[in-house]
Amino acid sequence: MPIDSSAYCGRAVVVGANISNLPDLPVLDAAFQDAAALAQTITDGQSTVFLSRDVSLLTGQNATMSNILRSISAVPRRRFNLLLVYYSGHAIDGHASGAPKVLATYAEQPAGPRLSMPRLMETVKGQAARYDSVVTILDCCYSGTVSDILRVQYRLASPSASDLGSLPSNMVAMMSCRAEEVSTAGMTSVFTSALISAMRATVPDDNGGVAALEVFNNAAKRTTNANEHQHPVIVGAPMGLDLYLARSPRSRAPATLSAPQPLSDVRNKVAIDPLAGASALLQII
Repeated sequence: MPIDSSAYCGRAVVVGANISNLPDLPVLDAAFQDAAALAQTITDGQSTVFLSRDVSLLTGQNATMSNILRSISAVPRRRFNLLLVYYSGHAIDGHASGAPKVLATYAEQPAGPRLSMPRLMETVKGQAARYDSVVTILDCCYSGTVSDILRVQYRLASPSASDLGSLPSNMVAMMSCRAEEVSTAGMTSVFTSALISAMRATVPDDNGGVAALEVFNNAAKRTTNANEHQHPVIVGAPMGLDLYLARSPRSRAPATLSAPQPLSDVRNKVAIDPLAGASALLQII
């Protein structure tokens, strides 16, 4: 049955973990720029399915594990069709041998718990039943580890039991590189820049949807062309999943993205309600 794109709406949790209180991790300006640019892109234009109030943009000291998980798990006040979860930032090895990769979010307590990739993915998976489509995007080093996590970390002890790692049929995860690779970035990330260009370049169908796989393939090609040592990865069921970014293909915003405004010191001390939406930060910068 065709989707009524005129009523289609989405909510997003967009994380730019540009600072961390982990030792020896530099400020990652690209993560701030990436998150702000993606939030701007998905809320750009009158026909978008994302309203600014429905986008939680977390950067600086607000990009904590508790804020991220709470924003993802928040029970929507109304019906949403699409959940988009995006993370840009550092990823590091777990302390113990064989431990999963850890996302370098800002910690409320330096010695407190850290957000691992399995914890993030499990939290997102737990929300799948509330939405028609769920899309997770990780732009960080070793992000392709998620594909290994889905095969190994969540598997039940009994070999005859179902694989907990398999994603729901309405969920897809896009990663910026393979498990053994690093994501490259200058002022902005190569993959997120490619992803934004792909979102804007892909022509919507008659219902206003663009295929998730088409967007990913476009972004992956652009990424590898820019860096031959970086190969984005996609897992889930992308063949039948559409990303509805516009309510109507004919009223979609022009395929241009203005250059990000210059960064200032505010990037490290932005104070916003994690459930309040992107507009607060976009007005600050």
